[in-house]
Amino acid sequence: RASSRRLCPLPYLPEGWRADTVHAGVLAAPTEPPRRFGADGAGREVLRLRDAAGRAVALAEVQQVHTLAYTGLWLERHWVASPRALLVLALGLVERARALDLDEVGYLAPTGREEAVTWVRAGYYVAGRYAVYTGGGA
Repeated sequence: RASSRRLCPLPYLPEGWRADTVHAGVLAAPTEPPRRFGADGAGREVLRLRDAAGRAVALAEVQQVHTLAYTGLWLERHWVASPRALLVLALGLVERARALDLDEVGYLAPTGREEAVTWVRAGYYVAGRYAVYTGGGA
């Protein structure tokens, strides 16, 4: 989780990079086969980052969450082209939550991965351990 509460926006895009927020439709990551990211539905959107050459370098599918405890963006899934793009995406998600006047960004991240270090560098922190029921028989 990362808090989005601060007094002013934080510049996070490298020179020449652009961030777009898509509110409807499907975007495809430039992978083989293409991974699809959908923005259809209430509170759902895709944040897309493009580098200085105009190439897509990151996609994040998020859902706005409004509970009694907090409001936030929940990161459903993401794709990045590089470690640098991941750091910029992590920062960009916090800025998007701030622009929407939401409290935080949440992501149920796999543990023990090198990627986790990047999320922490961007200001995210471990909020605790979760017990997850995935179904199945007794």
